[in-house]
Amino acid sequence: MRSFVVQRTHVVLHHSSVTFDTHLEETLGTCMNGGTLAVLHRDGHLDMAMFSTTIRDKQVTTLGIVPSQLTNLTTFVQSAKDVDCLKTLEYLIFGGEHAQQF
Repeated sequence: MRSFVVQRTHVVLHHSSVTFDTHLEETLGTCMNGGTLAVLHRDGHLDMAMFSTTIRDKQVTTLGIVPSQLTNLTTFVQSAKDVDCLKTLEYLIFGGEHAQQF
């Protein structure tokens, strides 16, 4: 396990509910370290087309995500033949639930 600190060049996607602790990591951690916060539309976490489009359009470099949502996202982009929408991602941070072995 390595520690991760947001840098000025990072664009972090904020998509978690304010009721979850990851909300603080996404917002405060990004803003305190000079990174850019890209905010997903309120219902965007349920719409993988909107989710992937936001990643591409905002050139997101850092994404914190739970394994089940990562599975949904990768399944969507493969079926849409739009894997390039994820090309700006440099860091994937996931946790919160058991991950399936790939």
